Amino acid sequence: MNPILEMLQNSDLLSSAAAVSEFEEFDIEISKDPVSCEELLYTYQQRVEHLSQFTTEHAVQLKASTDELCSNLRNHKEEQCLFHTLKGSVKHQYNLVVLKNSNILLGCLKTVSKLNVTEQEWLHLWGSKS
Repeated sequence: MNPILEMLQNSDLLSSAAAVSEFEEFDIEISKDPVSCEELLYTYQQRVEHLSQFTTEHAVQLKASTDELCSNLRNHKEEQCLFHTLKGSVKHQYNLVVLKNSNILLGCLKTVSKLNVTEQEWLHLWGSKS
């Protein structure tokens, strides 16, 4: 079994099961340069605040997964992590945040690029603000 899929299957993160079920075949990109968990925590806390403005299903799910990532980053502030990006035939991707030295999965974020969807699909994903 692919080690990334195995990592996801053994995870209890909110979006892990969906990532496994949605990708039979995928490409994976792994960031070359590690980033500090503390730096990422600051960035993703800002994203949680921004996502709080939206009420769509996608935004609520992404906010919950981002909250989960922040919680995990708080427990590993002194460590570094890498991004693993799963891309397949679907219009979204999963961004995994993995500790560099231990390969522990800290976050699994389902993301969608505006470049990969129609305007109608984008409005469905983000159209509603509270």
